[in-house]
Amino acid sequence: MSLALASAAALSFALGGLLMKPAYGLSRPVPSLALFALFAVGTACLALSVHRGGEVGPAYLIVIGMEALLAFGLSVAIYGEPITAGRLAAVVLVLSGTAILGLSSPL
Repeated sequence: MSLALASAAALSFALGGLLMKPAYGLSRPVPSLALFALFAVGTACLALSVHRGGEVGPAYLIVIGMEALLAFGLSVAIYGEPITAGRLAAVVLVLSGTAILGLSSPL
């Protein structure tokens, strides 16, 4: 799995996810189209990463873990969403699981 492609996939998915709010239930065309485009880019990056030697399961889970962390950080920075003890605990668990999976899988 290519770490650069996996990172690009995670960033594309996270940025696409952030557009859900301004897309307003997919009722606003420009942010909705950007959301779909970013998800398509993320999917393409993940597919290329797997094609270049990654295993589907670990690659997908690593990308999703990185995406979750990016989405959390960006939603706090952009939308001012609160950081609570429960959310921080969840971030630690996701980070731990992603790190363990990454260390036990070829990159």
